[in-house]
Amino acid sequence: MSNSFFVQKTTSYGGRGLFSTKPIPKDTLLHISVSPYASVVYRRYRKEVCAQCFSYAFESNRNCWNIKHEFNGSSSYFCSDICKEDWQSTQNVDGLAAQCVAALDKLEKTMKKRLEIEPETIFLSTSNITMEEIDSAWKKAEGTSLKAVSKELLNELELDTARFLTSAIIRRHLENTYPSSSPTDPHFVTGTWSQVLELQDNELVYSQATPYALSSRILVYLFIRSALWFSVPVLRPYLKTSDTVRALLAREQGNAFGLYEVIGDTEMLGYGVFSSGSYFNHDCSPNIRKERDGRSMKFYAKRDIEPNEELCINYIDIDDVVAANDAT
Repeated sequence: MSNSFFVQKTTSYGGRGLFSTKPIPKDTLLHISVSPYASVVYRRYRKEVCAQCFSYAFESNRNCWNIKHEFNGSSSYFCSDICKEDWQSTQNVDGLAAQCVAALDKLEKTMKKRLEIEPETIFLSTSNITMEEIDSAWKKAEGTSLKAVSKELLNELELDTARFLTSAIIRRHLENTYPSSSPTDPHFVTGTWSQVLELQDNELVYSQATPYALSSRILVYLFIRSALWFSVPVLRPYLKTSDTVRALLAREQGNAFGLYEVIGDTEMLGYGVFSSGSYFNHDCSPNIRKERDGRSMKFYAKRDIEPNEELCINYIDIDDVVAANDAT
């Protein structure tokens, strides 16, 4: 990724980074990630955060947004009719977003009623797990019954992860169904699946470092597959194998940005993967700050920058007062 301010190069410590090509004055807008390829508003904030622009009702002295799109007992909430219309044309193309939310909600309710209790093998992760064992576990999961869900309910994090992954499945389907070369096309501004795949793959490291990570991730995949297979059959090509889910989960850690309140920066309302934004590496003394503007993530020079400096953000920068200072 390059533009008039920076170029992508190999860093001295390995991997790729972005380096300035000329002097950059403080507060210069260097890059805009127009919209996340995949995102989720946490379930507990669903009524309080606009599904389109991520505006937080609390900041408008409200308890929730009352403009909503209802489908089969599920709803998405908006701060304005304009946002609802934008969501319909960009996020709910062919009605897929609403269909998927309803299908996920329906299966969750079914599991809570203990109607879907077919036990399946639980896949555990250990510190010395190998990539071969991870591959084998995912392949085994792909061969299980479409009704394969655990006796244990998915926890809140897993349910949010399911919705995050589903947004990527929808986006990948739309990208394949409506190919576009125009950067202003709503199917294009999120970036492309190939750009997501260029992000660092952390699957092995994360599986080794996090107990039960593999088990949890496979459970989420089985949940999504069971929920969407019959309800949204057009997405079956992305559910038959775990490739799409697995690829995004492998890149989510370290490449996702938190969606915070625009004012105060105290509540993390969800998270998203802004593919191009992930090209900025981390530094404890960053020269780039990031600010969320609706669905977009903007990157500004935090100070004057000299030519050939690496451009870095701070994943946990507490100095910025505008949204999305953390990566999840």
